[in-house]
Amino acid sequence: MPQLVLMLVAAILMFLLQRYVMHSREGRAMRAIALDQKASLLMGVNVNKVISRTFFIGSALAGAAGVMAAAYYGTIDFLMGFVIGLKAFTAAVIGGIGNLYGAMLGGIVLGLLESFGTHFLGVSGVTCLRSGS
Repeated sequence: MPQLVLMLVAAILMFLLQRYVMHSREGRAMRAIALDQKASLLMGVNVNKVISRTFFIGSALAGAAGVMAAAYYGTIDFLMGFVIGLKAFTAAVIGGIGNLYGAMLGGIVLGLLESFGTHFLGVSGVTCLRSGS
């Protein structure tokens, strides 16, 4: 049951991020800056403000992910975000950097690969990384 709640929260956050980026004025500015920063500046977009807002949103989402991970694992460790961040980066690379839907699909593919790999091989990738095997 807790996994379903975490999946629901993650889906809601993803939906809100997608709506913000695709259907708001600030999201349009983010996409314009991603395409051409100098042209956006010439069109009157406050580039520094939009970049700061983007980093704030990313940090807030990372904080929400940390809270969800701590709630799922039941512990807090100063290195707990390393493996999660590595998996998130891998999912983004699989799905395409800068593509929201691709990153989500990459995360699903990576999760399925990890689950099936754990089932068929009998060992977790995290266990291999920590034991040095």
